[in-house]
Amino acid sequence: MRNGLCNTDDGNRAMTTKADRSELSRALAKAIAYRDCGKPEKAAVWAAQLVRMLEAKAILKPEYADAQLEG
Repeated sequence: MRNGLCNTDDGNRAMTTKADRSELSRALAKAIAYRDCGKPEKAAVWAAQLVRMLEAKAILKPEYADAQLEG
């Protein structure tokens, strides 16, 4: 992957912008931070936002639920 570009399964090129990655990182960081400071309700709101963003990017799909990292 170079400059946010990668080949997709169908051979097309896809792009995740720096802003997209920044928003994903922000949502994850907020979910963890709120959990760590004892605010589970706010943590859940940010975790739900992260899930919505991953679904919108077609990263989180039901068929991937049992996926495992190799190695």
